[in-house]
Amino acid sequence: MIAIRGWIATGVVLFAGAQASAAIVPHSRTQMAAAGSSSAQLKVFGIPASVTGAHSGKLDGSLREITEHYSTVSAGHTMRDLHQINPAARFRLSTPLTGPQVLVDAITTGDPQVLKASLQRLGLQDAAVFANDVGGWLPVEQLAAAEALAELHFIRAALPRTRASIVATQGDFAQQSAAVRTTYPALTGAGVTVGVLSDSFNCMATYEQSGSGVPASGYNGYARFGFTATYATDQQPSTSQGAALPAGVKVIKEASCLNYGAPYQSPFGDEGRAILQIVHAIAPGAGLAFYTAVNSQADFANGIEQLAAAGAKVIDDDVGYPDEPFFQDGLIAQAINTVAAQGVVYFSSAGNDGINAYENTAPTFPVAGTGAQSNEKLLNFDQSGATSTTSLSLSIPAMYPGEFIYLVVGWDQPYVTGAPNSGGATSSIDMCVTGAGSDLVTDNNSYPNQVSCTGGSALGKDPVQLLIIGNPASAASATAATTVNLTIGLMNGTTVPGRVKFQLADNGAGAKINATFATGAPTIQGHSMAATGAAVGAAAFYQTTQCGATTVTLHSYSSEGGDPILFDTSGNRLATPDVRAKPDFVGPDGADNTILGATLAQSGRQDTSAVAGCEDNTSFPNFFGTSASAPHAAAAAALMLQANPALTSAQIFQALQNSALPMTRRNSNASGYDYDDGHGFLQVNMAFQQLPAAAPVIAVNPASVAVGSAATLTWNAINANGCTASGSWSGSQAASGTQSVTPTAAGTNTYTLTCATASGNMSSSATLTVTASSGGSGGGGGGSHGGGAFDLLTLLSLGGVLLASRRGRPRLIA
Repeated sequence: MIAIRGWIATGVVLFAGAQASAAIVPHSRTQMAAAGSSSAQLKVFGIPASVTGAHSGKLDGSLREITEHYSTVSAGHTMRDLHQINPAARFRLSTPLTGPQVLVDAITTGDPQVLKASLQRLGLQDAAVFANDVGGWLPVEQLAAAEALAELHFIRAALPRTRASIVATQGDFAQQSAAVRTTYPALTGAGVTVGVLSDSFNCMATYEQSGSGVPASGYNGYARFGFTATYATDQQPSTSQGAALPAGVKVIKEASCLNYGAPYQSPFGDEGRAILQIVHAIAPGAGLAFYTAVNSQADFANGIEQLAAAGAKVIDDDVGYPDEPFFQDGLIAQAINTVAAQGVVYFSSAGNDGINAYENTAPTFPVAGTGAQSNEKLLNFDQSGATSTTSLSLSIPAMYPGEFIYLVVGWDQPYVTGAPNSGGATSSIDMCVTGAGSDLVTDNNSYPNQVSCTGGSALGKDPVQLLIIGNPASAASATAATTVNLTIGLMNGTTVPGRVKFQLADNGAGAKINATFATGAPTIQGHSMAATGAAVGAAAFYQTTQCGATTVTLHSYSSEGGDPILFDTSGNRLATPDVRAKPDFVGPDGADNTILGATLAQSGRQDTSAVAGCEDNTSFPNFFGTSASAPHAAAAAALMLQANPALTSAQIFQALQNSALPMTRRNSNASGYDYDDGHGFLQVNMAFQQLPAAAPVIAVNPASVAVGSAATLTWNAINANGCTASGSWSGSQAASGTQSVTPTAAGTNTYTLTCATASGNMSSSATLTVTASSGGSGGGGGGSHGGGAFDLLTLLSLGGVLLASRRGRPRLIA
């Protein structure tokens, strides 16, 4: 989703929203280490000034902290000062307004249109409504007025995060979709549109313009490896390789490129374009569409439905929000269910948080808190009960200026967002962080080593608490690696939850829960758990069997599944928990692209494969993370739908699952389904053999020509044992092909293809209308260039496929 781990251009895990580059999973931390002395101090964000007792207001911790410190913001350094207060929140300056705006999701238990109108009177812009959520950009100075609205239940900062052709061919080779196109040369994804939701599509074109104010390199959030390509240059083929993208990508909604929060948030990384390059490499004939997912959860959900309405039959996303539910289908999952019911095949990045989570299924709070937690009982992290251990040790890696990670606590009570009548949380949970030993942390309200707490969560709201920990964007250097301690408290007198979960959402940055009570719990969160979609994990293309490895190795950052869904979409507790098989399977990442990530050398990686189809182009960056693996699966689905438009998402998922290759895993389970890698690594050629028998797909283009003009027949017959042409053509035909036909007489020509399948002979026909030429020429019946002869157009088309198999450009994902 926009949270990418460690140079993983990880799909946009809109958990964090702050930096689009953060979608890089694993950031090139070797580059970061060379930035200078690690003397900056780690800081905790999202802490209101008063943390004693439970919150009774409607603002979340991030918005509360922003309002409390807004008076310190100077007119001359507005964006700098706001990001000093909170680096993860999204801010913008929007003409003709003179004051800054913050991106929010506002929740109501009443009519969302009434709330929308009220917020618009306060200056809300770019409003989006989905279920009971109103998203958009609200003037910071109006937060207090918004909180006073009777129709508002609560409001929170929207924090998108990405989990960051012909380049991108290494993954195409590794998952054997290239082999499918060799077997079926007319299979290109033609007639199928693939929609993508990510951070941005072509902001790079804006950034490269003179006067944009966006430098090509440097710290404080700028692109460290330069602006390498725009959509215009992606369309320009070279003498050695085809274009990375075709003309005509349908951009339904682009990110607000120059309103990204400069200079204290990274510019948008065009991760959506890098994802579409992967799709185009695998399904070069598919239509392509894009919608930004970084404008609130409500707008993300709307974007899913708008892509479907625009004709997308396959949709892929790589963005997540850190406050999506752990145990319930939220807004975005509900939107996925809606379009899936309409026949859309949906894929989502699993995430790049590995097993960085702690989960307690029978929590006890035996110890009275002190200081800031004096009105609380503290969680015992020792689930055996042998000790009373009330703090959890966390290792935080060195962080460059502007980098941050999320600390998220959730518990087993229903969300109100998406379920306005659920009643919400009945427990009030507090989360606190402090430095360990000589390691110092601070926040906007305290001195070093003082405890930083969220304060007790509000009753009747969503059961989630967030803290942001990172290096202020204004810092001159990276922080040192640090250890901090986490405590979780229950406000006295509130309900003891039945399950507590803590997630260290670092998007591959290298943070970890220290071993004593680390449970290695699931980290797939939110809409990636949707039952009607598929969540995709990641393995490096060069660590696959096609590229010479003995077995396929799962990336350590690929998120693990296994959490139960405990509530329905109305917030009612299920009689039996729904433990979904997520991830579904694993796809390749690390392939080349034109814009996103770093080269393998820059990120300290090495292409260990000696197989020609896996050769890395060292001139291009590599795209790592589940953000890069999911579009490989989505593009394979586009090929399947061209081969058989009647396929359902269940049939496509089943074929991909049943044919997947067993992998090296994090645990001892060597075969069968596993919550680490799902059913295994994609083998698209084998998946095609799993598809049900179907009539051949045959088409003629154009559908009407004049006598003497040519049209092109294209056909695919998947899993056929032999095909015979009849009608206006004849003879045996291959299972897939392209043929030029030039009718010599006016009338209607029908081209029928009959193929033998496991279910018997199946036939399909295409009709060509032939009109008289202006010269009135006539002649015999419809003819064709026999035996599958190819015209120039066909040769060029096949050349594009061949070229596509030779290109590869990398980028990291989240």
